[in-house]
Amino acid sequence: MLARTRIRTSLAALAAALVAALLAMSLAGCGNNSKQVIGEDLDATLGAFKDPTVESLEEAAVTLGGSQEDADSLGGTFTLLEDEFGIDADELLHALYLDYDYSYSDIVIDGSTATTTVTITTKDYDAASSALQDYVNGTDFVTLVLDAATTAETEEEYNQTVYQALFEELYADLEAADTMATDVEVTYELDGDTWSMTEESADGLASALLSGVTTIFDTESDGDVDVDVDTTDDGTDTDDGTATGDDVVDAGDVDTSPEVEESSPEGAAAQAQTLLKSDHYSYEGLIDMLEFYGYTTEDAMYAADTCGADWTEQADLMAADYMEYVGGLSREELIEQLEYEGFTDEQAEHAADSVGL
Repeated sequence: MLARTRIRTSLAALAAALVAALLAMSLAGCGNNSKQVIGEDLDATLGAFKDPTVESLEEAAVTLGGSQEDADSLGGTFTLLEDEFGIDADELLHALYLDYDYSYSDIVIDGSTATTTVTITTKDYDAASSALQDYVNGTDFVTLVLDAATTAETEEEYNQTVYQALFEELYADLEAADTMATDVEVTYELDGDTWSMTEESADGLASALLSGVTTIFDTESDGDVDVDVDTTDDGTDTDDGTATGDDVVDAGDVDTSPEVEESSPEGAAAQAQTLLKSDHYSYEGLIDMLEFYGYTTEDAMYAADTCGADWTEQADLMAADYMEYVGGLSREELIEQLEYEGFTDEQAEHAADSVGL
């Protein structure tokens, strides 16, 4: 599986784990002063994202009602990012939530319902993402990727060289970005003597809090600098003729083809076959990727319809990748992630069965 795909699935799992932690946090206890109880819950939930660390988020998730399993899943995802890509998890969190703040309006109690408007202040992730996109599409990054592909002696060395450069640029872009404010209408409902944030409100807060993860890491290269790094143990020459000893990096699959100048059904169909050889896609996901390359929706749909892919098998393969490279996902979390990738409910259910969940 490509390094690019592993980091994308890792970060998607990170977002899912943070959502689970947030939902666990949004359970207010009972008390005589409803406004005070809800306010304390909001402070505890939203305050956990002020200069967060992996440890502080794990502790907050458990302290505020989450399971140890949720906390362990969150920590496991960060550990993968550190081990596979050399990314310091606390540094990543610090950058994502730099200048983060929150406030909320007066809490209005109306019977068994309480409402307030929460204002989340974060970096302008769209601006940071745009700057990162420019870097990824620039010659400096392309050159770095190609150099790493031909000089790295192991896949780990390649990953760390490329992604450390990428994340250093990300941190600089986030620091340079202005801040922006997002308002979220939040509702709590009283059940017995316990106030609980509604699922819709928790989803709204999660979207605002996690927009950095979803926006920043959707960045792709227009040139699709996609290096398939394979290691062999025989010390034979790589495709470019370079032998590096016991661990040889095969840099033969370097695709720097630019966005297509003119869309065609035949071109989209050929590109679809290339994509399916190196990664796994849903029907919708393949169309989206082809559109990203510059093919029209009509041509992309033609390619997806005629590529011969077994979409259930694609779901099974992607599920296996998630479990191998991310791990710690529950059946529900895996299904949710596969559906996010564009698979149908039936395909996602089958994939979860295929990996034993």
